[in-house]
Amino acid sequence: MADEFWCQKNHFLNKVIAETQANVPLWSSMKISLIGDEIKTIQASDNKKPDDLTE
Repeated sequence: MADEFWCQKNHFLNKVIAETQANVPLWSSMKISLIGDEIKTIQASDNKKPDDLTE
């Protein structure tokens, strides 16, 4: 039962990886925009930090 589950899971992952590699430009632009959003979020949270952390 478990082996069958892992076979299906690996098959699914391989399919996802193959599709992702086929869409590399799409994935790259998605990744860049996600990283950009994360940086903005980090900068926004940095600006809200209390000043007593710097003392």
